[in-house]
Amino acid sequence: MAVATLTSKGQVTIPASIRRIYGLDAGARLDFTPVSADTFIVRTGLPSLADLYGSLSGTGVRLTVDDMDEAIGQAVAEATR
Repeated sequence: MAVATLTSKGQVTIPASIRRIYGLDAGARLDFTPVSADTFIVRTGLPSLADLYGSLSGTGVRLTVDDMDEAIGQAVAEATR
C-alpha cells in the first residue's frame, strides 16, 4: 500500500510507485470523485479538449438546423405513437 501526506498547502505527492504504474507525469490530470464521507476515487487520464479533437467521425452528410428539427420531430412523433 502506498501512503501520501497532505501538506499545509493542500498538496499531495503521489508515491513514485503509483506514478510509474499509472504512467503519471508532471501535468497529469486527476479527477477526484467522493464516494462517502471518508472515501473518494481518483481517476487518471482525463482528456483535455485538445485530446478530444477529431474523436468524432462524421458521415460526410451536412444537415441544416431545419433538417435536424425535422428529424427530431419525426423521431418524437414515432416514439409517441
